Amino acid sequence: MNKRDDLKIMDKMEKALFYMQENINRKLSLKEVAEAEGVSYNPVYFGNVFREYFEMPWRDYYIKLKMREAARFIRRERICANISKLFGYSAYKSFIQAFKREIGMSPAAFLKSDGQIPDMPDRRQLCGVKIRTELMKKEDISICGIALYPSEPGSRFDRLEDAAHALICIPDWEDRLDGPPYVGIWTFDEKGTMFYCIGSLVGEDNEALAGSLEETQEGNTDGSPANSDDDGRPVRLRQDISGGQYAVFSAARTGDDERDTQISRMLARYAMREWRMVNAKDTNRQGYTYEVFDDERLYLYLPLLGDFGDNDHWTSSMQASLFREYIDRHITEEIKSSLYAEKTHYTERWLRDSFKSFYGTTPGKYTVAKRLKLAARELMDHEDRKQKVLEKYHYPSMSVFARQFINHYGVSYKEFREPEIVLPERIPLYPGAKDQIRVTEVSLPAMKTALHPLTKYPEYTEVSDYPGLVTFWFTHDWNWDDQGYNLKSTGEIDRIFLYDVHLFEKKKPDRLQYPIGVVLEEIDFRQTGEKEPAQIPEGYQERILEGGRYICFEPEDSCGSGNLLELYQQMESGIFLKWYYENQLIISTTREKIIRYKNGRLYFYLPLEG
Repeated sequence: MNKRDDLKIMDKMEKALFYMQENINRKLSLKEVAEAEGVSYNPVYFGNVFREYFEMPWRDYYIKLKMREAARFIRRERICANISKLFGYSAYKSFIQAFKREIGMSPAAFLKSDGQIPDMPDRRQLCGVKIRTELMKKEDISICGIALYPSEPGSRFDRLEDAAHALICIPDWEDRLDGPPYVGIWTFDEKGTMFYCIGSLVGEDNEALAGSLEETQEGNTDGSPANSDDDGRPVRLRQDISGGQYAVFSAARTGDDERDTQISRMLARYAMREWRMVNAKDTNRQGYTYEVFDDERLYLYLPLLGDFGDNDHWTSSMQASLFREYIDRHITEEIKSSLYAEKTHYTERWLRDSFKSFYGTTPGKYTVAKRLKLAARELMDHEDRKQKVLEKYHYPSMSVFARQFINHYGVSYKEFREPEIVLPERIPLYPGAKDQIRVTEVSLPAMKTALHPLTKYPEYTEVSDYPGLVTFWFTHDWNWDDQGYNLKSTGEIDRIFLYDVHLFEKKKPDRLQYPIGVVLEEIDFRQTGEKEPAQIPEGYQERILEGGRYICFEPEDSCGSGNLLELYQQMESGIFLKWYYENQLIISTTREKIIRYKNGRLYFYLPLEG
């Protein structure tokens, strides 16, 4: 697409999208949309432009859009009778197939479940410009900057047309700013007039600068910031921006401010007109929309309503992780994704797409790589049991295994070496976070624990909400069948959750369990002499956790019960679901992943082989 035509193309595609959304209950044709008011394209040309712009054929996009709207209707109205006719389908079977393909389950199953509605696929480009979309938690920030009002009296700023306003203003007011990254924010004065504040982040390095803002002009008599000082320059002010959940849209800088300005305007239009609409996202009207510019990228931050754990990325990433854990536990068996899909009430296709989106590979390829690596490790350790190892991992002969290993890893299994583990000292709590997590390798002693398969409790009736379930139990005491176990009376809280142990009961494979309990004592098997055995409360089961080498993840700042759920979700998603997989750590499959809450601090432990 010609750069000069980018915004024109966006305008046409937005109008087409609005028309599709307004007529979502009807059976539309590509020709009707192409000829809609404001679009006015030849149908064939429209189809080509649509495919290039939205990165998929018109019909595929339309079905995805329609099925998500149908799911919202079911969730809102709590009915699914005649749902196919309400959305323009004469054949009920065709609607069911399309719904299951997009949402992961039938309309009836979705009505009974607490499943989330997946977002539309993230766009990878806008008119040929590569973009990135992320959902993340942001901390409170403050900027030290200058207030700018529209030059024309009575005019106002527009978040879309004046996006990248900072890039336009920086050359004129660079002497009044404090260097990149620059932040631009649209806000209102007490009179209700929108103005633009451009500034630099206030942090530990320039708190003195923030304190010097007392010299700022008092403002106009109506309470709004003064437009300029005695020299005609904009006044300096401090603007605080609340943290929360944000959708962050970004693109690489080109080195051309004029082109970067256009790209930022495209990002703003995509975020505010297209992305919000097709994903039914509610923006936080108490928050701020703002833009950030550093030397490498352009960013737009859009504040969202909702909690970190309630977004659809959480749901798909969690299901992808559970599917991977299922494969790991059954790696020596015949793995059928259809059986797992049946247990979880999601379709195979939805699970496969979620897995690939989160881990960058398909479940089948992951299974192949996992079996090859495990078989190679056992063959190296037990050369005298080659045939048993091959049978265990379903290889008919040594030649077949050796050939597959070379095809996958590029070297023979005897030459293959696991990557050396190089642990960072710290990692961010979540993408873009200032808070850090300490990463250390530790040797844990064996622990005697008392566990209970927790499935529900009064404050959390949804069994699928196990982050809330676990963190509630970490910080509260209550009775199971009148058999309470009050650790707080001892003066020490030491509670434990085994992350992936017996996730599915053998007798009831569709029922989730949550083995959670207390640490009774840490065991040193070298000690001699008898000790008074700790009493196991009724309803609990004793379990000895094997000690050994672990990677320990610990937030740098202490956490209380007020933010424990949020902290748990952030750490679980970033560490257990993604970080160790991306870093190819050699995780033990015979020892448990442990989450421990001890004396007000949260610890995550990954067991290492060896």
